[in-house]
Amino acid sequence: MTIEADFEHVRGGTEERGLTTFPFTQSSLMSLLECSVISATTEADKALMLGFSNGDSLRISKRPGYESYRMESRSMG
Repeated sequence: MTIEADFEHVRGGTEERGLTTFPFTQSSLMSLLECSVISATTEADKALMLGFSNGDSLRISKRPGYESYRMESRSMG
């Protein structure tokens, strides 16, 4: 996944929220390494909401006039 917009990372059990703005100078996303995406939805404002197997969620905002994210799915077989 490539993120090119502001995003909010919510830590599962703690409900700790962190808003990261673009361009990024730091990130809390290391906790998502090796996790699976278990849900994906888009919101009315076109933001992408992802739920992960560790209980975390990620909300990627829509950047007007720009691509906010890119995702690639690979089969693990």
